[in-house]
Amino acid sequence: MNTRDVGWAAAGAAALGVLLRGHIGLMAGLRRRPALAARAFDPPSVTVIRPIRGLDVEARQNVRALLALDYPGEWEVLFVFDSEDDPAFALTREELGKAPTRARRAEVVVAGEPPEELTGKLNAMQVGVACSRCTLLAFSDSDTRPAPGALTALVGALLEDARTGATFAPVYAAADAPLAGDVAYGLLVNAWYGASVARTSGPDGALPFIMGQLMVFRREALAAIGGVGCAAGELVDDMYLGRRLHEAGWKNRVIHTPLRIVTGHLELRAFLRIFRRWLLFSESGLPWAFARPTSEASMPS
Repeated sequence: MNTRDVGWAAAGAAALGVLLRGHIGLMAGLRRRPALAARAFDPPSVTVIRPIRGLDVEARQNVRALLALDYPGEWEVLFVFDSEDDPAFALTREELGKAPTRARRAEVVVAGEPPEELTGKLNAMQVGVACSRCTLLAFSDSDTRPAPGALTALVGALLEDARTGATFAPVYAAADAPLAGDVAYGLLVNAWYGASVARTSGPDGALPFIMGQLMVFRREALAAIGGVGCAAGELVDDMYLGRRLHEAGWKNRVIHTPLRIVTGHLELRAFLRIFRRWLLFSESGLPWAFARPTSEASMPS
């Protein structure tokens, strides 16, 4: 075997070692923390805020799923838009008029164009908070479809520990008729993300960050870090909020109830743009130990 062959063999062995370590770690993460039995609690009131910009895949079904939450306490839901001209505005208002819901209040809110220092989503979150009337604050991404009991599980976990400032749901991606980009996105989220969250979290689900497609906050925890507006100018607002909460002595906890991200019509080129954003997560409060499986897999040879 010549020197070049030896080099290739060593590189291959090293790559296999990285993959094996990653696989063992991810599998250990999947087995690490058993689901806890749900505890009864006196449900505080919750405002669910969903910023919407543009027409998501199966947008009507996503709106209906949020309205169908079966939270046992008082809750309200606010769908926040930049403008009434948004393509999802009319259909959301239509669903509010006909879809059944237990929410005490369900409204659309127009936030207006965001200030220069805020993204549209962060501006919508701030406007939603200003319009809210309840004890706890929840934020829901518009491309997600929560199961009926998701909010109950999040609030229940939040109340288990007085130092828990936020809870969030682990996600999985699913498309009814996937394209190449949907398949790739599913592999990224389903094969790596969930196991990595479980591996990185503490025995009670504690993490130093939030991946907040559906998340619930104590108001006093948000107030301690300056509100959602403290994330102005940050690349990924939910991760930044989680990092600030962790630094302020609050706990972020991931629950067991999964949340579906609804995908579809995603071409491979569009997925690659999303993937580049994931590679920047470590700059937004994500620990290197969490980001490593993806980063190592994407390192150039």
